[in-house]
Amino acid sequence: MMIQLQDWLLNTETGAIALASEQGLIEHARLDQVPLELLLCLIRYQGEDVTRQTMLDEVWPNKEVSEDVVSASISQIRKVLGDKARSPTFIKTVPKVGYRLIAAVTEHQEVSNQPENVTDNVASDTQVDDKKFPMIYRFILLLLLIFLYWTYNGNP
Repeated sequence: MMIQLQDWLLNTETGAIALASEQGLIEHARLDQVPLELLLCLIRYQGEDVTRQTMLDEVWPNKEVSEDVVSASISQIRKVLGDKARSPTFIKTVPKVGYRLIAAVTEHQEVSNQPENVTDNVASDTQVDDKKFPMIYRFILLLLLIFLYWTYNGNP
């Protein structure tokens, strides 16, 4: 699945983070498995305060780890997203509680549903659009012919 965090797209299967730009997607980095799982945990509770204990229970179930791993993973996520703890745009620290995801989140279709071969995808899109374009082409051609007729035969 693809999840959009403001201008960033996260591939939840691979951990790849890409920046959406006018030139398309520019892959920026890949999150390791643990920071990825922690980010997904924050996404599940988007806009809510998530306690460190909740994160430990969901990301490190049945493992004894210190709360420092949460801080270290949050730092890795912030570094990849270019977020700052003092002026956050993605993850806000909630003192003595945990963290809150404050970024806008949008889920996109499953990655596995997309064709692996991009050229196949382009070909299939073209076949679907070919049904619509002849009518558009005819309309544009008609407008062009009217314009040319009007131009060459003198306009009032």
